[in-house]
Amino acid sequence: GAADGGKENIWVAQREGDAWGAPRPLPDAINSLPLHWTVSVAANGNLYFTSGPDGIGDLYLARFVDGAYSAPELLPAPLNDPVKLEITPNIAPDETYILFSRVDTAEDTPRLYISYATAAGWSEPALVENVPACVSPVVTPDRGYVICTANPSQLQWRDTSFIEELRPG
Repeated sequence: GAADGGKENIWVAQREGDAWGAPRPLPDAINSLPLHWTVSVAANGNLYFTSGPDGIGDLYLARFVDGAYSAPELLPAPLNDPVKLEITPNIAPDETYILFSRVDTAEDTPRLYISYATAAGWSEPALVENVPACVSPVVTPDRGYVICTANPSQLQWRDTSFIEELRPG
């Protein structure tokens, strides 16, 4: 199967007392996808990542239910746009919002977007205006800052005040 090697896969190790257990690959239902980019884990164990049948370009969710992962599901519109590329998600621990990068084409500059979980589903993604380029957003453990790659040799950061400022009414 896909977990036997020969391509990139997602692995997990369990904490056992003061040490880590042996790493093991996630099930083939997840690892059979050709690529996973920027895996983000919610507090409940749900995995969010970029993938797609041809590599990358869409956001996926593999739910952690009863101690096992379900088959990955393509996240719905408006998170995934049928024409644009969505990459490198970062899910809030409580899954109330998701940060990700979006580009019109692979040649364009990736920009940072945020969408919020609502009773009706995910909100229309909002562009974070003062972040000129962003790949792989990561929120610091204190939830005070977001750090992302601006280009192959530069990181940038900003405070997370935009998370509440852009939240729908």
